[in-house]
Amino acid sequence: MVDQAAWVMRQAVIRQKKRSTAHSQRLMAERMRTSKELFMADLKRDGKNDTKGHDGCKWQERLDELFHQNPARLRHMRDAASVAQDVADLCGLAPHACGQLATAALAHDLGYAPQLQRTGYHPVDGALFLEECGEDPFVVEAVLRHSRAGLRSDLPPAVRQVYGQRPPRPEATWLVDAVTWCDWRAAGIGGRVGLGARLQDILQRHPGDEAKARRARALVAAVRAYAAGMIDRRGLPWVVCDIDNTLLFPGGELPSAVFQSLARYQRCGGRISLASGKHPLSTLAHARDWGLDGWHVAANGTCAVRQGRVEVVAHLEEAEPLVEALSSQGLGLAVYRVGGIEPRGAWQEEYSAAFARYGELRPQGERLPGPVLKILAVLDAQCQEAEARLRRTVQEAGCTVCRSDRHFLEILPSGCGKGTAAAWIFAQEGWPLLASLAVGDNENDAQMFHLCGLAAVVDNAPQEVAALADVRIPPCAAGGVGALLDTLREAGVRGAVQRWVAP
Repeated sequence: MVDQAAWVMRQAVIRQKKRSTAHSQRLMAERMRTSKELFMADLKRDGKNDTKGHDGCKWQERLDELFHQNPARLRHMRDAASVAQDVADLCGLAPHACGQLATAALAHDLGYAPQLQRTGYHPVDGALFLEECGEDPFVVEAVLRHSRAGLRSDLPPAVRQVYGQRPPRPEATWLVDAVTWCDWRAAGIGGRVGLGARLQDILQRHPGDEAKARRARALVAAVRAYAAGMIDRRGLPWVVCDIDNTLLFPGGELPSAVFQSLARYQRCGGRISLASGKHPLSTLAHARDWGLDGWHVAANGTCAVRQGRVEVVAHLEEAEPLVEALSSQGLGLAVYRVGGIEPRGAWQEEYSAAFARYGELRPQGERLPGPVLKILAVLDAQCQEAEARLRRTVQEAGCTVCRSDRHFLEILPSGCGKGTAAAWIFAQEGWPLLASLAVGDNENDAQMFHLCGLAAVVDNAPQEVAALADVRIPPCAAGGVGALLDTLREAGVRGAVQRWVAP
């Protein structure tokens, strides 16, 4: 990407840049507003718009060759194409529009390929190549303008000339904005992320680049508002909500005001799933007490539960060697199985009493049958050396580890998290994955933040977790989840984003 920061040394140019940036932000906001109407009016029909059929130069078949020196970029592009399917499901796109979106999302960073570079600005280089291939004009437009590419004030003359010769196509605005959303939900090095995590990734990869940071923050705010509007068109989002330190404090009672908010949300047609690290039986007990029918996430995403039914969606393979390795580090362990929890390692009776206070099953003394859902290690967050040793051991075993509380670390199957069971539930119910809102407070909630349409954290969450979210609601002690649910009913997701936008 061309960076002409040196051009703005003179004060007069700096003032002009500020004026141009403000104008660009107004243009982008207007595009985001109009795009929703174009989605609904133009995309749910099977018309061809302004496109033509062609075989092009089959550039898709050359991707591995073009990016053999930069596989991370290609993973990002393919992840964006995967997100495109979820965007299409949310918006109800017709097959032709769905194909346009998938193609443009895959192609959006094509201009980074060294063989295709002309101007050094990847949106332009990719668009020019696709145009020569005879690619769909809407796809070319989306690649040329995705993520505000044409609105920067520091573009060199050759790049400005390209944009000047190609005025925006209003009828393709929907595709530009949808591809931008896909771009921002695909991690810079491959993988699916939430908008907050994508922003943090950009800031960390470009330390000290204040101009890029300002552009990124402005763009993520626009994409967040756009995403909220798209979710609102589907209706009330499916809320997937953590329990401890989010809905209530461990060992406490659910506040009456929050209980009433849960009930009101459901009466209006909203769906709520608990997303807990607790045992399936404990999770079901909470759901029953709070009047929450339907599916819930239990044991940090290794299973989904509903009215006495436990569906195991992931489990630890050959867990016993890992249990022995962690026991040798002097740790107290709780091994979770569908039938209960068994104490292992340096387990103490006071730990069992703490489990009871947390509203969790007390570990039993005997070995239990069935697959291991997860292993919980009792280890305070201040024991940093011991935690680092545990994390190395778990990583060497090919498993995932995350912290769920200042006292507990969770060992899970590789790549598993609350989002694993949440995705299974959405698929089971035929629910668009992005028509959802995740709510949590800790590291073990991050995966469902990356999965759902948008994410919210309570204000008592650690800063590193809060940075991953789209909205920061009042803390657990102030009934933040209840306030969020009431706002969703009254003002939609966009209203919640406007009220509690994450910094």
